[in-house]
Amino acid sequence: MAHEIEALQRSAIYPHTKRIAALFAASLARGTAPPAAVAACIQEVIESGGWQLRHTASPDAAPFLGWRAAMTDEQWTAWGALSDEDWAAAVKRDFGLDVTL
Repeated sequence: MAHEIEALQRSAIYPHTKRIAALFAASLARGTAPPAAVAACIQEVIESGGWQLRHTASPDAAPFLGWRAAMTDEQWTAWGALSDEDWAAAVKRDFGLDVTL
């Protein structure tokens, strides 16, 4: 789903789209889950009857979800308010991803 995210127009209303696109691009460069793994996850979600909001279909998803869950809302907001340079450094520090903005 994220392969085309870089094609999104830059938005004055939502300037952080470039950050999300860069984060997805760097993550995708590491490799993605095979379609069969995603399909198995979807099947599991459907058959579980549960109400869990997020599910991990690939090995890279769990660290992202755990990272966000470990933050307070104030920390999340502060992360989003960083300058582009500091944000890219935080992504490198936290995930080992080199992002290009």
